[in-house]
Amino acid sequence: MLAIVLLYSVLVFAQLAMDDPEIEKLLGEGGTDIAVMHDAFLKVDLCFLVFFTLEIVVKLYGFGAAYLRDLFNLVDAAIVLGSFVITVVAIDIGETEHTLTLTLALALALTLALALALTLALAL
Repeated sequence: MLAIVLLYSVLVFAQLAMDDPEIEKLLGEGGTDIAVMHDAFLKVDLCFLVFFTLEIVVKLYGFGAAYLRDLFNLVDAAIVLGSFVITVVAIDIGETEHTLTLTLALALALTLALALALTLALAL
């Protein structure tokens, strides 16, 4: 799991570096389409966040209410869910209405899954 988090960190830093005007200028000179790279990074970012969200759901199911008693787990869940929402919104900017609907449906499904897992964890 640590390797996945480290790989995700590298991805986030690469995304941030692409926003630097100097890096953007260098990449643009090489014929690289910055908009396409941003799109690709956002979609890979979403894949990581879906994985992290599923990890939270599985832990909630496995550990029950004990998972919620640990402050680290609560902070981790808040960061993952906040990042998930921000990434979904970022992907939807400039996308077609059909893609927006599918992405929002995915976000809703994952949110409902997390809510169900939280309910089960609190009930146990």
